[in-house]
Amino acid sequence: MKLRVALLVGVNDYQDEPLGNCVADVRKVEAALKRRGFSCTRLENPGAHQIDDALEAFSDRALDAEIALVYLAGHGVERHGGGYFLAADFPFPVSASKLHQYAIAIPRIIESMPSKHTSKFVVADMCRNWPSSQEEDLLRQLDELRKEEGNFENLIVGYSTSAGDTASDGGGTNSWYCDAFCDALLEHSLTFDGVFHRVGDKVISSSSRLQRPWHYSSMRGAGSFSDVDKLSLLNAVSTPLNGRGLPLFVSKLRGGEGIFASGTLPTAWIVSMKGLQSLGPQSSSAVLSVGHLAGERSAFLMEDGNLHLVDEGTGNAIYSRQPFIHPSLMVTSPSSNIVVVCANEQAEIFVVSESQVTSFNLSMSSTIHCGLIVSDDEVWLAGGLGYLLKVQIGRKKASTNEVNLERNNVNFMVRSDRSDEIIVGGSGGKVAFLGHDGSVTRTFEFGDKVRTPRAIREALVDYADADNISKILSEGYAEPDDVRDFLLERIPGTQLLWCDVSPTQPIIAIASAEGLVFVVDVRDGRSVQTIDLWMGAGNTPHGLAFLRDGALAVLLADGLVVFYGQLASATAGLEAAWVASTNTILNLPKRA
Repeated sequence: MKLRVALLVGVNDYQDEPLGNCVADVRKVEAALKRRGFSCTRLENPGAHQIDDALEAFSDRALDAEIALVYLAGHGVERHGGGYFLAADFPFPVSASKLHQYAIAIPRIIESMPSKHTSKFVVADMCRNWPSSQEEDLLRQLDELRKEEGNFENLIVGYSTSAGDTASDGGGTNSWYCDAFCDALLEHSLTFDGVFHRVGDKVISSSSRLQRPWHYSSMRGAGSFSDVDKLSLLNAVSTPLNGRGLPLFVSKLRGGEGIFASGTLPTAWIVSMKGLQSLGPQSSSAVLSVGHLAGERSAFLMEDGNLHLVDEGTGNAIYSRQPFIHPSLMVTSPSSNIVVVCANEQAEIFVVSESQVTSFNLSMSSTIHCGLIVSDDEVWLAGGLGYLLKVQIGRKKASTNEVNLERNNVNFMVRSDRSDEIIVGGSGGKVAFLGHDGSVTRTFEFGDKVRTPRAIREALVDYADADNISKILSEGYAEPDDVRDFLLERIPGTQLLWCDVSPTQPIIAIASAEGLVFVVDVRDGRSVQTIDLWMGAGNTPHGLAFLRDGALAVLLADGLVVFYGQLASATAGLEAAWVASTNTILNLPKRA
């Protein structure tokens, strides 16, 4: 990420008119800015010379910065558009001569910033009234300074209050303005200008309209404080799975250059942004799922229940077995020697060594929906009614520990490389982060009801006319009250189906049954964006995976694989489709 720098100045300890919250304010702003990748310098109760020295150092640091920001919290005065921040050694009362010696003019701060490509911000949480002197010489100087401000481009100057008014220290630990600013700058969806509009609305509301912030902007673009890049549609690849029935499955290729797509044909497909290539054993049964194992091996689970383990270098089968007649799920990992095959409440775990394959049978108290290979000797399975089965694999047996998270179904489990937590989710619109003991460390909420117009209409079409459905969609109510309550109760719950963690950014992508993909900051659960697959027309996702370069691949019910990522990567040159070390993973022997 490009350089982001900030200088934060907070003054409480004025000799004659001390304040209470300003130092706490700049500490809170520093914490928020660091979450967005800023390198911060914080001054507490500095004198005028200390601020001047800090501005000189800040000017050097900001030369190559993408964003440069100065935040001031303390006493200030303003006259005819010229603002002054008062240092800790300012000797009250205010006069023109004292301003030149003990105060920092806002244009002086702006001058410390680069003048071209850097996005610049001066944020002043201070009063803007003029308490005493009316000298004509000062007014002339202020007019000259105001003219200088007009020469700066790509700049926002934000004030915590209106010209001529005072700013409140707030009723809590921090000022109203500080609280609103810290919250808004962490919102990924807000532009630079949008942050200050949001701050203004929040402070006006918090102060019961007694304090009204203002900001002045010459910002050229719609930049953002977000340190996460949004995903754009890059490409779409159609597979022959279209119209062949469900279910469909996705797993990652080793190396992360693409995905396996499978589920309804005797052939699976390797799909990358460049195209697709067929892959599969010669069999009359459909390839239900494909996955990589460690040691350049792959596993094929067929619809008839046969499991084939294949040496990728030679294409030869090294093991074949039929664990279940009607399997529903296979779990593999490119870094593990374990394969898990599930059917309803049953599972069989295969441990693949160089010379043999050992298997263990087990069961769970509800239907198994998903699994995760935590390590070479630990597997987690989860599913209906929130049941979670932790399996420890020994040399001769597997021991199990079953817990119940909640009553909500668990549809996915994925490991977070950033926090080493296990991320689980399913029905009810809730995603939970688990420690290795299975305890919930934090949760993200996505709403317990579906939200797209298509999903709501489909749910209510048998219960209401078009007028009442439209009221539910547009206004959130229908008349009379009993009709409204009846319809709201029949809007189905959110089903979160798939999840993956980006290898390049601190985000996760979560796909719901109604065709939405929630892109979320994994650090704090804040929304980065919501992707509506095909603009609400409806196309249920049947799997998703982040690729090595941070692109997101989503397999849809119609067999289409859509890729989302940074637009720049679309023109950086696409490599040919990756194939798993062999062109001959074919001719697998059928089980006798």
